[in-house]
Amino acid sequence: MTLAVNRRATIALLVSLLAPLLLYVFTCCRSIFWMDSTEFMLVGIDLGISHPPGYPLLTLITRVVSLTPVLPIPLRLNLISGFAAAGSCLALSYLIWRLTDDTLAGLIGALIWGVSFELWQQATALEVYALQVFLFSTLLSAISHWSIQTNSNNTSSLRHLLLTCFLLGLAFANHLFIVWLLPCLVALFLTGNWRSLRASWTLLALVMLSLGPTLYAYVPLRSSASKSIYWS
Repeated sequence: MTLAVNRRATIALLVSLLAPLLLYVFTCCRSIFWMDSTEFMLVGIDLGISHPPGYPLLTLITRVVSLTPVLPIPLRLNLISGFAAAGSCLALSYLIWRLTDDTLAGLIGALIWGVSFELWQQATALEVYALQVFLFSTLLSAISHWSIQTNSNNTSSLRHLLLTCFLLGLAFANHLFIVWLLPCLVALFLTGNWRSLRASWTLLALVMLSLGPTLYAYVPLRSSASKSIYWS
């Protein structure tokens, strides 16, 4: 019975990822899009500076993808958003499954989310929002694990605490609007058995949280070297 449930859950999770991904690949912008999307492409290729606050995470990801010799560069870079949006569907399917113990509910929820106007629109061209949604949805999945076990001090709970901190830091490096999630996390932390955390785990959690924001050091480091047409 457990094997059948696991197989059903695996299939549902794969479909929740691959179905939206195929949709985004076929409907993705094949050329340069407009406004910020064009800026992010140029900045990523040249390692320049985009408009404030600089978006270092997307810039570095764009740079890495631009170096891969597969597909035309504009299509390749636009697909960053497609993969991120599909990843958010997978994370949402997993989150719903975890909360409801219903794989079908998770799959249906993910597919509805995948064809929603806002996500589908953001999945077709390079922008920060699809990546932010992916980080946010995976962050929620990590939080769900942590909150369920928040009154325990076992290794699994602590691992999910560290993952939560790491993902939150990465989200800060992509879009600062994630700051509005902090009050919820603080409330969740204070209502849990946080006093039982060893000082070493607390320190490690803070280190994991700080990894993402340190990417903003890229902005002053590249400011003098990047072309004057950018925001440097």
